[in-house]
Amino acid sequence: MKRKNVPSLNELRKIGWACWDPLDLKHFLDHELVNPPVGEYDTYLLKAAGMLINGDSRENAANYLQNIITEQMGLESDEVDLNATRETVDGIGEYIQLL
Repeated sequence: MKRKNVPSLNELRKIGWACWDPLDLKHFLDHELVNPPVGEYDTYLLKAAGMLINGDSRENAANYLQNIITEQMGLESDEVDLNATRETVDGIGEYIQLL
């Protein structure tokens, strides 16, 4: 089934930045920088959204984001990170259903 609307990057940012910030970059946004470092997260959020749009499960999309934290960023992850990841994916999934 083809979708008429594509996800808005701004909406994905609102959802993602609300709880998924493993590198603690949100404080850069709070200081109204001219060029905040959002590009890296954009890529991850768009990929997770694309996974859901293409019928992948929320669990797989959450695993993708968790893998970003542990494998690509090289950070340790705990239950707080896992909950934030799941909350982010749930928010993206709910948003996509509205498109």
